[in-house]
Amino acid sequence: MSEQIEEIFRKYQDTFLYRQDEMKDFLIKYFEKAFKEQLIEDVQRIDATERIKTAGFQKELSAWRNTYRNIILSTCVEFKNEQKRYDYKFLFVEEKLDDQTIELIENSIDEASRLRRQFKFDESIEKIDEMIELIRNEEDEVFNKKLLDARKEILLEKAKEIGEIIKIEENVLPLVEEFSLDYILGDISDDINESLDQIGILLNEHRVEVRKEITNKSVLTNISGEVVELEKNIEIQEPEEEESKLIYNVQSGVSNPFDEVIEEAVISDLIPYNFEIMKVDLNGEIVKELPDNTLKEEGIELRWKLQNIQPKEKIEINYDLRRRISRTIIFLLKDQLKIIKTHSNINNLEVEGLYEARLPFSNSYGLVLDGVIVEDIIPLYYLHFIKEPTNILPAKITSSKHGELIKWNVGSMEAETLNYHYKLLELYKFEELKIAVNNLDNEGFGALTENNLIEALSKYREVISLLTDYIK
Repeated sequence: MSEQIEEIFRKYQDTFLYRQDEMKDFLIKYFEKAFKEQLIEDVQRIDATERIKTAGFQKELSAWRNTYRNIILSTCVEFKNEQKRYDYKFLFVEEKLDDQTIELIENSIDEASRLRRQFKFDESIEKIDEMIELIRNEEDEVFNKKLLDARKEILLEKAKEIGEIIKIEENVLPLVEEFSLDYILGDISDDINESLDQIGILLNEHRVEVRKEITNKSVLTNISGEVVELEKNIEIQEPEEEESKLIYNVQSGVSNPFDEVIEEAVISDLIPYNFEIMKVDLNGEIVKELPDNTLKEEGIELRWKLQNIQPKEKIEINYDLRRRISRTIIFLLKDQLKIIKTHSNINNLEVEGLYEARLPFSNSYGLVLDGVIVEDIIPLYYLHFIKEPTNILPAKITSSKHGELIKWNVGSMEAETLNYHYKLLELYKFEELKIAVNNLDNEGFGALTENNLIEALSKYREVISLLTDYIK
């Protein structure tokens, strides 16, 4: 006989009514492992006699595990010619939500799944987000995880089509807008150049957004139960050091405004997708794994939960961020105009100060795409040059406060893949390179004036070698 189960029946002997030996044998046969691996927090007896009307009088014992993975054992008895049913709930974990809220959540998840199957992704996500907001302040890991998993599944389904035509970075949610062609453009010219001009005008209104602020929200609860909610926008400032223009350091966090201990602080930071998170530290300690996070339309939301913050104590969260390349793709598919907005990482290369970004775009629709326009925003403080595509040139390159806008008028596109491969060199590194080349040039020319051809050739070979490292 299982010692764990025997101990439970001894400890909660006043809870159990009738058929105890049968219940012990049943639990040992089907659930012994669960009782050995987990600690019981409580056992509750529930009078479920009303359920006999719908489920009938069951002579055999039955049991199941609920969403929290707690075990519920059901038993029916006859007492003084009266049929009774008792359900015994064996609690391994504390249940944070009541049955009514649980039913509401599960119904919403079912409804969201139905909408997802109908490709109504935005409505589906809205259903889930309503429930996430409903239990935001509840410390319920089970249903928070269940809702976040459902949300992630919807996003993956929504991104499936997009994932076949663009590369999706981790922690980036591409946005897709669809419009009726007649509604947004009206009559479109049959001339390809004129039609591209018509579609290109839409970039001004529908270009991918480049944001430069973090939305910070905090909910603070002190030991007296007083709750304070704070909200602010944190501007992502330009780095002051010339050598670190590519890394933006942003400080978030909270200070305890109470004269007593904060029992719990929930801090949410919404970081726009046009920034990649390079490093995070919490009170000076490097964070190896991001906290709970959710991909939202505006960016990735990081949610920090902290306890026991002393009066006037300050919590500091520091983010090191790096700009991504931001991309807008517009094309016509049948009678729809599609606009895709996304962001791509810039990756380090072996040469110091040199980076690359690869942004493929594939036509996987099985139809010819018309009116294809691609625009990339290259972040500030880089000198860029294009490795691919080699067969077409940008239609336009313009400067803006966010960086250089490179526009590609592709036009018609068969079932093919266009590879966009950029090399980027930090501007301060380019200035160092110019100085180095200038010095070598002066030394080489000096050697020539002294008729030292071997020394001159050596200096110009150094120039070639130095430049080759950045263009190969």
